[in-house]
Amino acid sequence: MQVLPLARYRFRVRLHDTLQLPEFSGSLMRSVFGNALKRLACAAQGDEPCSGGCAYKRLFDPQRPERGRFPENPPPYVIQPPRQTRVEAGQCLQFSMVLMGKALDDLPIVVQAWQQALSVGLGKERVTGQLLDVCLVGEGEQQEVYSSLDCRYQPHKAEVLLPVQSSGAVAMNLLTPLRLQQQKRFLKPEGLTTELLAKALLRRTRLAGEIYLGLTTPDWHQFAQWFESVTMRSDLRWQTVERYSSRQKQSMKLGGLLGSIQLDNLPAELMPWLKLGEYLHLGKNSSFGLGQYHLQVMA
Repeated sequence: MQVLPLARYRFRVRLHDTLQLPEFSGSLMRSVFGNALKRLACAAQGDEPCSGGCAYKRLFDPQRPERGRFPENPPPYVIQPPRQTRVEAGQCLQFSMVLMGKALDDLPIVVQAWQQALSVGLGKERVTGQLLDVCLVGEGEQQEVYSSLDCRYQPHKAEVLLPVQSSGAVAMNLLTPLRLQQQKRFLKPEGLTTELLAKALLRRTRLAGEIYLGLTTPDWHQFAQWFESVTMRSDLRWQTVERYSSRQKQSMKLGGLLGSIQLDNLPAELMPWLKLGEYLHLGKNSSFGLGQYHLQVMA
């Protein structure tokens, strides 16, 4: 697999007051980022629709394709929300954001949007904070690319080379609820199969990969062949989280799968796609952090 225009950036923020976050804060983080980006980059304000051509439209609300093989354009980012639920005043809040394709060139305005969001405040208490630094996070290493000390951006390679590893076994440890559907119903733990997991992985990597990463993905026949030898063992539970929809002005409950999925007899051809899924997440609502997992290669 080729080098991909893809990068994960970790943001570190010092809070001015104590912040209490919900168990899953991805929806909150997406909302404050989108509002700040619109104020910063779009001529339309408030509830006015964006006419396009600005960074807000490009990043947060990309145009649906008029024709083509994909019915929609996912946003070219993924928010990986904080793991913390309570951060004391003066302590640091950490979260990450994955950018892909041409969105990598928009890193400066993404940083500005987060700075503006932090000046307005997070959560019900509108807790403000200072962005300390932004680091490029790779496999076992990180590089500072922005610091509030000098407000300069450091040159860096915003790319990912997905390793091709030998066949074997891996565990997918689900960090946030995984929301997969079959016949318009969300899958419960007992309903997950290797075929449904394979379809979710192919759909997500194909959608983001071909639109933003210049990636040629295999067809379903080839993907299904790779999965034929795979056996799956899982230890899953159903987890419900709440999010507040600013568009609908109400709280909503989102349910999904948490736990671990072990895949045995895994062919080497599948490893790059599973690794890519770590960056892109799987299932519905992946852009604001759901469906995040960490791969663990089993001995």
